[in-house]
Amino acid sequence: FLWSFATYLQAAVTTYSMQLLLRGLVGVALASVSPVAQAMLCDAVPEDERGYAFGLMQSFSALTSMAVSFGTTCIASMEIGGIRG
Repeated sequence: FLWSFATYLQAAVTTYSMQLLLRGLVGVALASVSPVAQAMLCDAVPEDERGYAFGLMQSFSALTSMAVSFGTTCIASMEIGGIRG
């Protein structure tokens, strides 16, 4: 909730200091996502299969990060609604 609220507020602020504060809040909120996901994985997967499950989780995380980076780079060179990138 904190992450989405701080991201939403960033569109409304006009000062650098508020933007910096909100970006810090977003960072704090996002820092908790990975440990929570790992804890949930530990609860859901039997101990003898955790290594494989963690490997899959990290592999898909890296692949989706690459795909999103590629996709946003492609979109950035387009003109949408008369606005470039």
